Amino acid sequence: MPNSVVNIDDEVNSVIEKGEENNLWPQDLNSYQKNQLAYLAVQYGLDPFFGELTVLGGKPFVTAAGLKRNAYDSNKPPISIQTELVDSDIDKRWWEYKSLLWKEDTPKGRPYIEFGEASPKDCTEKISGSDKDLKAMARTRAVSRVLRLAYNVNLTSAEEISGYDPETQEITDITPENEPEDTDESNANNERIITNSGNELTDREQVLKEIIAGDKQLKKELVDYLRYVKEERELDKVTINDLKEKEYKELKGLLNKLKKMAS
Repeated sequence: MPNSVVNIDDEVNSVIEKGEENNLWPQDLNSYQKNQLAYLAVQYGLDPFFGELTVLGGKPFVTAAGLKRNAYDSNKPPISIQTELVDSDIDKRWWEYKSLLWKEDTPKGRPYIEFGEASPKDCTEKISGSDKDLKAMARTRAVSRVLRLAYNVNLTSAEEISGYDPETQEITDITPENEPEDTDESNANNERIITNSGNELTDREQVLKEIIAGDKQLKKELVDYLRYVKEERELDKVTINDLKEKEYKELKGLLNKLKKMAS
């Protein structure tokens, strides 16, 4: 067992050094995030330098490409992955697909099953430009989820996050349809997210309000981070005070880092 731990540590260090020597790491990653991605790369046999792992909002995510690599390089690769449309709303441009996966030893009538959906409310403007691309994203999400289920990958896929752009590996803010992108009302909504419903601010809220005061980009990062937490925990809504202590510290550090970079 000790040798195994040592070997894993050596492999992780090797990945980190490879990225630093060849300038492959994104510039905004800190040493902790590099170590995280390197460990996950070793654990799942993925390449963090070619779009199979990414960091969004300070947290690691696997991509659809990484999930497929992990599955097909395993001892029991998929012998069949099928998708089928199970529900839709043409007027709202919303589609839901089901994905079914079989391995060689999977009972014929008991495949792994997961679902994925997509609409303009949770996709980038580029993807929302056509029904074809929205359907493709719904299928991608369904396949990614069934791969995670079948191969026990304990990472959310980046494509499941609202506003994720596969080309840039970044999150784009999603503006609800028929709502102005930058208005006094929308700014007021952002402001309400970092306050306590008009009551006296908590210590957490006061700290973050001071950091992001007057900075639209930092407000956007704050809103995005709260969205990540909301989706990861499957909550209806989330506020700063709902964050775990570790999450709050990560968020505060991210906002301070962005503020320094912008100054």
